[in-house]
Amino acid sequence: MTNRSALMMALITSLTWGLTGIFVRLLPGVSPLAITAIRMAIALLCVLPVVACGNAGITRGLTSALRRPSAYVLASFMVGYYLLATSAFQRAPVAEVGLLISTQPLFVLAIRSLGCLPVFRSANCERPSLRETGGALLAIGGMAIILGPGMSASGSLTERHLIGSMMALGAAALSAAYAWLYRRLAEQGKAPDTNAVSLLTFAAGSVILLAAMVLVAMPSSLPAPSWENVALLLGLGVV
Repeated sequence: MTNRSALMMALITSLTWGLTGIFVRLLPGVSPLAITAIRMAIALLCVLPVVACGNAGITRGLTSALRRPSAYVLASFMVGYYLLATSAFQRAPVAEVGLLISTQPLFVLAIRSLGCLPVFRSANCERPSLRETGGALLAIGGMAIILGPGMSASGSLTERHLIGSMMALGAAALSAAYAWLYRRLAEQGKAPDTNAVSLLTFAAGSVILLAAMVLVAMPSSLPAPSWENVALLLGLGVV
């Protein structure tokens, strides 16, 4: 993949983050557990035909990934990311959550820097370059400029708003952990197929979260059966 292609994919990803927040906010009163579970089940149904009609390489990649513990770790990171992001969008402004979630590069730099500490010093030490450090400081400054006026105008954040912001940062941290771990595995030639990880994420996430809904007895968390809610959930699953 070229740098230009990677940047275009990053741009599309950022746009879909924003769309996710809009869809979630249009489903008031529905628990994030229900939204995430149904969203992943729909996504699974969308991915299965692609895998079923795919070439032998996709099948081999899926079979190989299912034998690797790292694939399940990566999938668990993404399930947690989806759940935390959905919860954050319900509690804090969409634009703010989208901005906080997009800070995962800062968390990647932090994870890389941890390997350089004396306690964790190892071959994994990757000190951020001067340009990367400058970019991180610029990003933090930009966030302060954008978020600062809103916080000062309201005087203080509500508990719901603060929890939503913390969840957004948690989602960013999980996404960063996924990106860092996948890169390390790719450098070692041990990275599982990305299509297989996505399929595993949707399959495990939908089953686990739906089971959690049943165990905690949350029938009221299901969205009201209406065409609008169906369209919103389909939009979440597909996008």
